Amino acid sequence: PLAIGNPQKKIYRRLLVEIYGNLTFALVQRVRHGTGKDADDARVALARIGGRAVKPLLDALADGDAGQQRVAIDVLGYVQNKNAGSALFAFATGQGEATLRTRAMLACGALRDVALLPKYESLLFPKQDGEGAMGSDDVAVAASWAVAKLGDKKALPLLRRVAGSGTPSMRAFALLGIGALKDKSSQALLVQSARSPDVGAPARAAAAYALGELGDPGEATTLVTIAEGTDVLPRQMAVLALARLGAGKGEPPGGKAALGAITDALFAGDTESGRGARSDASLRQAAAAALVVLATHGAADARPDPIPVPNDGVDAESTLDQLVPRNLAPKDRAAAVLAYAKNIERSAQSALSTSTERARAVLDAFGAREGALEPLVGEAEAPELAPARAKAKEIATALEPGIVELSRHPDPTVRNKAIGLLARSSSDAATSAIAHAVSDPNEAVQRVALASIGKGGGTRAVLAVTKVMRGHESWAMRVLAAQALGRLGASGAGTDATPRLQEAATKESYALVREAALLALASYDRASAGALATKMAESDPEPRVRETAARVRAGK
Repeated sequence: PLAIGNPQKKIYRRLLVEIYGNLTFALVQRVRHGTGKDADDARVALARIGGRAVKPLLDALADGDAGQQRVAIDVLGYVQNKNAGSALFAFATGQGEATLRTRAMLACGALRDVALLPKYESLLFPKQDGEGAMGSDDVAVAASWAVAKLGDKKALPLLRRVAGSGTPSMRAFALLGIGALKDKSSQALLVQSARSPDVGAPARAAAAYALGELGDPGEATTLVTIAEGTDVLPRQMAVLALARLGAGKGEPPGGKAALGAITDALFAGDTESGRGARSDASLRQAAAAALVVLATHGAADARPDPIPVPNDGVDAESTLDQLVPRNLAPKDRAAAVLAYAKNIERSAQSALSTSTERARAVLDAFGAREGALEPLVGEAEAPELAPARAKAKEIATALEPGIVELSRHPDPTVRNKAIGLLARSSSDAATSAIAHAVSDPNEAVQRVALASIGKGGGTRAVLAVTKVMRGHESWAMRVLAAQALGRLGASGAGTDATPRLQEAATKESYALVREAALLALASYDRASAGALATKMAESDPEPRVRETAARVRAGK
């Protein structure tokens, strides 16, 4: 009442706007990132605030203070009071700060007011000398999102026009809007956009996603072709579209080829996209979500907002990324692994032998922990995931021959990851590969191999580790080798390991290595270690080693 009754005293209104900003910040976050009842309750609360806040917030738009304007724009975008539409549009098309103007246009679009459609059209296609020249700055891109957000068939003519002549981001928003309206009469436009490389990756991706929204399995060939391509953004939208077209049937239209494209995307290599690790992870997440949708016959298809509010500016790629489902229930992820284990294994086998990048993706998928399969199983300890974790172990075992081959790969990072996976196996091939890696020219690989050795390996492993313990220039590596010999002795190779550890404990020049050798021997042969410790407690030149020997002699 103070702010409204005393318009000449701006201090009241400015304080009121700050209060509104504080009141609504948490509610806005719940709307943007929450789900279900929590997000709905936040929307109701925002609408209640909006019923009273519009007048001072609109006054704040005209304030020269950018902080006041920012709060007003952010709040008005969520309070769902259409009386604010014209003022927001006027601010967005005015002379203010470009970032704030863009945010104002997004807030305008969030109101979903069809009455603003003529204003959007006049902004996007201003008439100059009788000709339409399309705007393309950030405000215009935000306006194309706003038209798509309307969700009204009255917007279809403008959406088609933008989809045919806008920038890649503008086309993408328009195509998403057409898909959200499920306008089958626009199917030819969607197909043409999805197939054309000239429209840009965001537009192709949006067209692929929209084809899935239309629900026509007749375009499966187009979607499979995109899903088998190399451009990550169209691929991730295409695999989602294929899954949604196949929801309820257990298999996407396009049969084995389509399912293979989805499981292949689960092991997409990091350099295939050219857009960074986040994009590649999103593609793998999209493939996981697609398998979940298929396995649950669509029951787990909790679709996000088909036209989400962009998180960062008006970047269509980020908006498309928001369409990838990420909160997949453990039981649904487990169902996907169990239903498509053979297909996943087949794609993983292919990836191991296709390229370094895809092979690395397989190693990363299974490498987090035993029974991991990112992003379907992962490291979470949910009881519902237990059957899927067991199945993932079976898949990893089936992949072992290919992983053994990778332990000799030219890239040391690949060798490193492969050895880490093989360390979980006790097979002859795995232990042999680890023993071979002990003498790897790369020290990082050697370290992993030495840390991994111990479940078996016999004489060959003992010889390889002994070579490191005797001749490596780094004392730390010689310590690791002594510890590895101790584990080999405990696993049944004591006859071979004991004399080598005894030699190192008495003849090694570095005290820490002598100490490590004695402790390694004591870990599996207390009698031999006790006899050796008796001598070392009296004769070793290093006090610390003599103290350790005394403790070993005393059985401590």
